[in-house]
Amino acid sequence: MVEQTIEETRKKTQEARDKEDRRNNIVLFHVPECAPGSYEEIIKHDCDYFLDLCNEALALELTREDVKRIQRLG
Repeated sequence: MVEQTIEETRKKTQEARDKEDRRNNIVLFHVPECAPGSYEEIIKHDCDYFLDLCNEALALELTREDVKRIQRLG
């Protein structure tokens, strides 16, 4: 009984940790590509594009610290 409770608690903790890790992740579709460069330059371009979009089009005041991870698809 105790082992079952411990295992359930461990699973709930892992699920909560996974949810928190994905909380501020952004997936971008159909973003204009930047000039070829390093991985860091491409990620910076995508992040800047996303932040400009949020700030101008949606009137949201987001900063780079608000975004944990950005990934481009397509």
